[in-house]
Amino acid sequence: MPLDTLIYAFVGASMVGALAAGATRVTAWFGTTTEIQSDPVVTVIARDYAFDAPDTVTAGVTTFHLVNRGPSLHHLWLVRLERGKTAADFMQALQAGWRMPSWAVASGGPNAPAPGSESSATVVLAPGR
Repeated sequence: MPLDTLIYAFVGASMVGALAAGATRVTAWFGTTTEIQSDPVVTVIARDYAFDAPDTVTAGVTTFHLVNRGPSLHHLWLVRLERGKTAADFMQALQAGWRMPSWAVASGGPNAPAPGSESSATVVLAPGR
């Protein structure tokens, strides 16, 4: 294997190892610095009958961190609404029947933490509502 290929393989492996360790900046042995962006984290606080969360979140890889401050189980379930649908449309559709409407796409979310606990999940958010 040529020397330049070995160098790139070494640098690539070093960067992957640094990413796994949580690094945000990697400097290769020959002095090149590479910035590595960490995924955004959205923290949601759950209490009985209320959630504290941002109104909007940018599309892309995002980690959702759910903090349960209520005495009951709480779950964060992400659903993307298509074709100009709103949260009110979604709630109305769920009340009309037990099936998810075709214009609502389940997108994941953290597992339900026990009261006083926390849970996280990383998801890829497509653009939408």
